[in-house]
Amino acid sequence: MSESHGENIEYEDNKLQSFPQTDEFMRVLSKENFDSRRYLDNTELVARQREIISRLPEDFVIEMAMHLRDSVEKQKLRHPGEGVNSFGIVLGELFERLVEIEDEVFKIIPDRDPTKTESVDDRRVAKKILDIMQNPEDYGLNGIELSNPDAVRIKLVDGTFEISEDVEIKTNIDARTKRQLGKNGFKQSFAKIIHKLNSTDFTSNPKLSEFGINGRSISVSPSFYQNLVILRDQSITPDGIKRDGVRGQENMTDWEVSEFIKQLRNTDEIGLIRASFGKKELVGLTHLIMGQIYKDGLS
Repeated sequence: MSESHGENIEYEDNKLQSFPQTDEFMRVLSKENFDSRRYLDNTELVARQREIISRLPEDFVIEMAMHLRDSVEKQKLRHPGEGVNSFGIVLGELFERLVEIEDEVFKIIPDRDPTKTESVDDRRVAKKILDIMQNPEDYGLNGIELSNPDAVRIKLVDGTFEISEDVEIKTNIDARTKRQLGKNGFKQSFAKIIHKLNSTDFTSNPKLSEFGINGRSISVSPSFYQNLVILRDQSITPDGIKRDGVRGQENMTDWEVSEFIKQLRNTDEIGLIRASFGKKELVGLTHLIMGQIYKDGLS
């Protein structure tokens, strides 16, 4: 999809009523695995995939079109002059949504500290802090460069909101992943946003009035843990790690790749979780969604 497609997306609620979404998605998975007896014989996996897919909203393709439009607009503002990978945007969002449902239904991301119950308000605050990190300008926090995970877990401990875990969902493992999971990645971003939220008077900012010097403080838990959710068939080997850097970052050396693999395999540092979907399955589903967006005039 060219950049212009992201600018002219319009939506009508009745566009996709006749689209048999679950059956079509499962047809794609069968097609992508037609030559894999191992997949076809794994009835438990197939049933699990169907359960996950069946829980996607009926207007999921419209939601993907809207996400694509918004992402293209934000990327043009934040990185003017760069090309836009529309297929990659939809593929990444699709995987995140599938993982969210899989965790909701099958609890694939374990709670590392079940003694501290996560309340409804904890989840609300976690979503809000994540949104602040992803869209600081929407909250009047301009000029803050942050590296953001896909999800965070927060628990109220002695009156303080503690960030206990983060979750990153990846369709590829590369140099950017290494940076995000290192000391200068998500951890540094948490430190930046926590300092800003804890040290500012937000009395005149209703969006952030529950935080600041007159509100509840935020901290990172001493037992903070990082979770990385990957594709079912992602290889944790030198051949499975992409070395390419992005936006001026240097490519990883062989030694850095080797050290990164050690980090990924160290369960004391990172929880490595495999989702129920593989790469070619995700690519096939993305082609179907993009084709449906074109077909129904959503681009």
